[in-house]
Amino acid sequence: MEKATKIELIAEMHPGGAVYQVIDELDGNFLLGLGLWDRANEEHIPKVKDSTKGQVVRINKDNKVIAKSPELSNIIYQLMPVDDNKIFVGCRSGELVYLNKDLSLKNRINFDSTGLYFWLRDQDVLVATMRTGSVLFFDLNTEQADIVQVVDPNIRMWPILKDGEKYITGSYRGHLAMLEGRDVTKMVDVGNASIWTIDEFMNRYLVGTAKGELFSYDKDLVTKDLFYKNHTSISSTAILNESQMMFGDLEGNLHILNSDGSSIHYQHSFPEKKKNTIWWITPEHEKQQARVAYSNGQVRTFKLR
Repeated sequence: MEKATKIELIAEMHPGGAVYQVIDELDGNFLLGLGLWDRANEEHIPKVKDSTKGQVVRINKDNKVIAKSPELSNIIYQLMPVDDNKIFVGCRSGELVYLNKDLSLKNRINFDSTGLYFWLRDQDVLVATMRTGSVLFFDLNTEQADIVQVVDPNIRMWPILKDGEKYITGSYRGHLAMLEGRDVTKMVDVGNASIWTIDEFMNRYLVGTAKGELFSYDKDLVTKDLFYKNHTSISSTAILNESQMMFGDLEGNLHILNSDGSSIHYQHSFPEKKKNTIWWITPEHEKQQARVAYSNGQVRTFKLR
């Protein structure tokens, strides 16, 4: 993607629920992970979240809904196409589901989990953070699960990044951990704030927090610099090119950060609740644009000029 100097809204759609993820497919379509609730107007309490169903929706490049899955047990936090015929789905409740390509239900995985959050794929192994302070290594072929306890079981793990043979992961209490294989080899304290994002940027780790800080760490987690300070929580990030990254925040503002620390902003100015958290950003590099998922139920497409 070329360097951008302006963020321009060019399209918006409402798929029918809070949007937690936007994943691009090879054929130009997109998968959306939804929670089927009116997040802007309902109470954010466990009882409501626990009873909220989830759904996977497919849209085409023109934002038209072309397929929907059955309603699933809970809010969809993660999606991953495994091959041409299967899509792996993770629910807030911890349920793991395989969908067929047409989004019909293939099968549920018999795995006892209390909540899966961020995940990535390492060859045939799914690596996921868990509600219980741990990281899951799930073999997609054998369905064998190995769990590594990283912090206290009462502390939620959140983002995870793979860098070569290492995994970098963060907790809701500010723990930043390095895993090599199945071993925790280093742990540092970012501060008294939840870690919400981790990226590799300019050969360093960029760590975003619920206090709006973006910290820059060296690859050994020794040196730490404050790269940027936002006025509210940093909720999602995406790397655009070697000198720019994008992040969304708790209120629904969108930002581009340059490698020199300068920034470009798209201010949230829609007639909605003040908080309309941006949960996911998917760059479309060839089109010089990005699709952005909002908690209050929008998918917005932005041109990066």
